[in-house]
Amino acid sequence: MPNIRKDVSKNVEPIILPLCKNEGETKVFIEDAIRYYIAKNIKSLEKIFGKEEDIEWYSNNVPYHISGKSIDFLVYHKNMKYTGYPLRYQYSVLELKKDNANEESISQLIKRL
Repeated sequence: MPNIRKDVSKNVEPIILPLCKNEGETKVFIEDAIRYYIAKNIKSLEKIFGKEEDIEWYSNNVPYHISGKSIDFLVYHKNMKYTGYPLRYQYSVLELKKDNANEESISQLIKRL
């Protein structure tokens, strides 16, 4: 299991999405609600994905292994600012969870990378 830094939460800024059934809840009913919200609003989620003009492509449930495993949400970022050529400079990989992430969730994502 990868060594997860315990001080990571000091650098985290919470992002609140309006997806819970009742005000004050933190758990989303199903992951598909998160998936739909992100796909529908990706260009306005700059805190998560950066500038809209850098988003080249995105998709959900992207297969990555012969066993049928998939990435919940994948985004390609492209810009000329780093090389002077329109090249991909970043990939965002999202592992969606209905509730707060824990060490197991984070380890699952790290294993896929």
